Formats: sequence, C-alpha cells, structure tokens
Amino acid sequence: GAAAASQELPELYSICRGRVHSVKPFGLFVRLEGYRAHGLVHLSQVSNHEVTQREDSDEVKMQALAAIAGQGEEIWVKIIAVRREEDGSVKIGCSMKLVGQTDGRDLDPNNLQAELNESRPSLCQVTLDAVYNVSCSRCGGHGHLKSECYATGDKTYELLPEE
Repeated sequence: GAAAASQELPELYSICRGRVHSVKPFGLFVRLEGYRAHGLVHLSQVSNHEVTQREDSDEVKMQALAAIAGQGEEIWVKIIAVRREEDGSVKIGCSMKLVGQTDGRDLDPNNLQAELNESRPSLCQVTLDAVYNVSCSRCGGHGHLKSECYATGDKTYELLPEE
C-alpha cells in the first residue's frame, strides 16, 4: 500500500509495474508500484504506432490514450528519464512501447531507444554500423572524423597538466 511506498526513485532503465492515475492530452500519469513518485508516459512513448495526430483536439487525444490504457489500468513501463527539478520536484519519464505489456519483458535491453528519446527529440540521429577508413585530423585516431572526435556532446574534457 501507500505506507510501503518508497521515497526512493526508480532506477533509470528499470522496468516497473504501474497503474494509470490520469489520462491527459499529452500522456498518461502513472502511479509506480513501490514508489511514491508518479511517472509520465508521454504520448510518443505509449505505442510504436502514432496514436493521435498533432491537430487532434485534446478530447480526441485523451480518448485515444484511454483506449490503450485507461484510468486504473495496470501497465508495464520502462523508466527512461529521472530528473530532479530546481523546485525539488521529480519528473520521471516512462515508456510503454519499450516493454512487453503482457509479460513486462524489456524490448530495449540495451537501452538504445531509451537513450535516443532522451537526446534532443528534434535531432534525427543516424547510426552507421560501420567504421570509417579514415584518420582523425584532431587526434590522429582511426575510424572517426574530426567532427566526431571526443563525441562532441555536452561533455567537457580537461587536459592534465604536464609533469
């Protein structure tokens, strides 16, 4: 019951049982079993198929979502984002489409889809399963271009001082 609910947050990429708490035009709020925090299954994470059109009214979106998982229904979710906001609240992003709804099986065991969803959604990432036959002009390493050197993301690297 609620007394046993933990203040802890679910682990990123873990699979949880949840109960749909409310249906909103943008997704499903889910009470996560064993946790006090609620998660949100965003509209884009409900199904691999497009559930609604962008132009649809909120009413139509809510009906479409409720048809998949209505209020009070139990679902399986994969935790794809855990963020603590500045006001201390916590946002937990969940996905239904990455979990087998009949058995709770992880359909994305390497978290590739989950990680893609976390990166900027407007960015379309293309992954080539090939190694370039090139040398990097920045580091001299093989198999990548200067533009990909050090995975130019949000990471910063500090140089160690010379002895």
